[in-house]
Amino acid sequence: MKKISFALCLVAVGVTSCGAEPLTPDNVSEWPFIQSVKEVTIQCSAGKPQYAEINGKIYALNGAAKARKPNTPFLNHDSGLFAPHPDPELAKIGMKAFLTSFNDAAEKKC
Repeated sequence: MKKISFALCLVAVGVTSCGAEPLTPDNVSEWPFIQSVKEVTIQCSAGKPQYAEINGKIYALNGAAKARKPNTPFLNHDSGLFAPHPDPELAKIGMKAFLTSFNDAAEKKC
């Protein structure tokens, strides 16, 4: 059984970081998502975040990821997963979450 798991992990290394802990409100200082999003698993390729798995669904994080999996939706503000911006003035005009902390944490996963 260990050999099978290890082999599957090696195959996945090209597109994902094997065994990486998900991002959560506990390890991202400014959690940008709505309350129903408890964790985000980042999948990497070539040392960069490519996909995010949220509530069992995969989202592309950039154009290269979208090109690889064309039917994968982008993780963007239209996804309905982001909380309003923490600055009330920006939230009032429709700005969504502040993403710097999340993007930094995602980069560190790869």
